[in-house]
Amino acid sequence: MSPFLYSLLTHDCRPADSSNTIIKFADDTTVIGLIKDSDEAAYREEVDRLAEWCDTNNLLLNTGKTKELILQVPGSPHLSEDLTWTTGCSKLVKKAHQRLFFLRTLRKNHLSSDILVNFYRCTIESILTSCITVWYGSCSAADRKALQRVVKAAQRIAGAPLPSIEDIYRKRCLKRAGKIIKDSSHPAHRLFTLLPSGKRYRSARTKTTSYKRNVHNLYFKKPWVNGEVRAKLKARTEAYNSGDLEEYRKSRYALRRAISSSTKRQYRDKVESHYKGSNTRSMWAGLKTLTDYKKKISSAEVMSASLPDELNTFYARFESTSSSCGGAKGSGGPLPTCDNQGRRSVVPTCFKETIIVPVPKKTKILLGLIIGDDETAYYREVRALTSWCQDNNLHLNVSKTKELIVDFRRKQREEHAPLSINGTTVERVNSFRFHQGST
Repeated sequence: MSPFLYSLLTHDCRPADSSNTIIKFADDTTVIGLIKDSDEAAYREEVDRLAEWCDTNNLLLNTGKTKELILQVPGSPHLSEDLTWTTGCSKLVKKAHQRLFFLRTLRKNHLSSDILVNFYRCTIESILTSCITVWYGSCSAADRKALQRVVKAAQRIAGAPLPSIEDIYRKRCLKRAGKIIKDSSHPAHRLFTLLPSGKRYRSARTKTTSYKRNVHNLYFKKPWVNGEVRAKLKARTEAYNSGDLEEYRKSRYALRRAISSSTKRQYRDKVESHYKGSNTRSMWAGLKTLTDYKKKISSAEVMSASLPDELNTFYARFESTSSSCGGAKGSGGPLPTCDNQGRRSVVPTCFKETIIVPVPKKTKILLGLIIGDDETAYYREVRALTSWCQDNNLHLNVSKTKELIVDFRRKQREEHAPLSINGTTVERVNSFRFHQGST
């Protein structure tokens, strides 16, 4: 009942402004405020209102443990009135040039290239690529060259190769597209439809051909594409453009043969690479690849509902009906129990039968809503719970069972019918403290 009562008593602690949010917890309440255009009035008024609410409700606000954290999101280019990104890109370039000064200072102090590259990626590249998937595709050629000049300057200072802005933009677009494809609830998910082959996606319908100049074909970046495959692919394209159907079929067949031969050769080289050198882990990986070894996953054993009865039968398997000590040969039955004088001993009844009583490890709470003094559904639920416990060999401890009645009406009723379980009246209390993990 503690979470329910906490929510009930703190329901009036709500943010007054829509830009603020209050995350309530018993001993750790957080106030989140959105500050726009350096206007902190709504945020500070919310903090004052929370302090006043604590005083009104006799709550102590520990200012010694109260902390404030300010998060500032790095700015991205803004769209100008002429629908261009030139002004925003100019601000990014200016800010990046200012931080190049710190990169030069680090190089003068003879820091390693790894540290310089790490500093560049954290302080300069993070500015140039903020929300890059939104604005970089619509930038002019001049803006892209200005951004790339910053990267080249940082590369000369760091003395190590750095990824270009174009490569970062392409990788992030592909990553974003992959997330959209996996998320069926995304609004742009319907734009990605597979062709009948199921291997490629259908291209977007446009009135211009500019999108073809911006699409980069990754076909030639496959590891099995060599000079022979490129030549066969070129021959197939020429045959297709010529319109000769017979020549196109021959070139297509030759291309398939070349791709099959190249993939087999690439796979052979990959397997052989595991055995070159003295790397034991790589050799075992090669053996697993050749033998197609897969680790067996042990599935959890499903517990049968008849397990308690089987255990009862096992522990009660002794029989005392026979008068002589020793079982018959070939009977296959359990051996009888004998004492030291060879006489048949009687197994006590407490060892013949065993009753398994599962005990729950956590407290179970049953909540019932009573409307219009109709308690029928509530009592029916209690009887159903009692019956379920009996059917599943669960012992319901009535002595530890408590009943708490919370009446929200202004005119409360004084008497309520007592609750009884298995003929025992349940104790009614005015408060209850919930202990996690109690039985």
